[in-house]
Amino acid sequence: MQAAAVALDDAQLAFVDSTPAPDSLTLFRYYQRAYQVLVQARHGRGVREALAHAIHYAADSAQHAYAIGELTWATWDGDRFVHRLMFDSLLTRATDHPQDARRGLTTLLAHLEQHAATLEANYNVAILSWQLQEHDRALDTLQGLWHQVDAAASLPYEAFQEDVRETYASLLFQRGLQHRQDGASAKAFTYLLMVTELDSRHTGPAYLEALRLTRSNPDQARQLQPRIEAVFDRLTPQQQRAYLSLMGNLYRRIGDRTQAKAFLERFQAIPN
Repeated sequence: MQAAAVALDDAQLAFVDSTPAPDSLTLFRYYQRAYQVLVQARHGRGVREALAHAIHYAADSAQHAYAIGELTWATWDGDRFVHRLMFDSLLTRATDHPQDARRGLTTLLAHLEQHAATLEANYNVAILSWQLQEHDRALDTLQGLWHQVDAAASLPYEAFQEDVRETYASLLFQRGLQHRQDGASAKAFTYLLMVTELDSRHTGPAYLEALRLTRSNPDQARQLQPRIEAVFDRLTPQQQRAYLSLMGNLYRRIGDRTQAKAFLERFQAIPN
């Protein structure tokens, strides 16, 4: 009994570190702070390592998603973290100095190695070109991007293809309206039909503007009719009424009372 008591006393007096091991939340926050400091230091490898640890110690789905998102941002051009910082800096500069920002992005493009990074940089070059009134250059760049995004193995972010689609369609639509205002109806018609091929939110307005350009060419208008009918249910009620009015008046002008009446009845069935 005495020996057991001595052993117990020795155990209680042992110099054992009783400080509990840090939990996952503590470690996650530690590596999160380390990551933020390393970003300021422009230390690419340190950034990637800190985020890898943060992912490992993430205590819930929100922390995991945060760390994954930041790692995706940091590895925008693979191991070349400085390119991500340059890209962000140029986008900030674009607000007040679009010419300088575009020049910088064009220079950066020559050094990018990841295709997804190249796509996003080119996308922003196109937007800046449009802002700088270089409309044809902007559209040429967007056309090239649109043909690339379908075949791309990876994209800069999930909604990138949709962003390219909507931006390209919007600028084509604006360019078509510019040509119409300048009296270049044939060019305007071409651009407007290009819009309709992109299946964007601009499809309805583009068809209506193209149809308005065919007022003196009934055959051309009737060629558009089946294409517009194919997307009729996707048009807003206002767009539907505009289409039915345009086609009904066209048939009335050429003396086809049956078709004119049919379009009038459809027009009246759509609530204001």
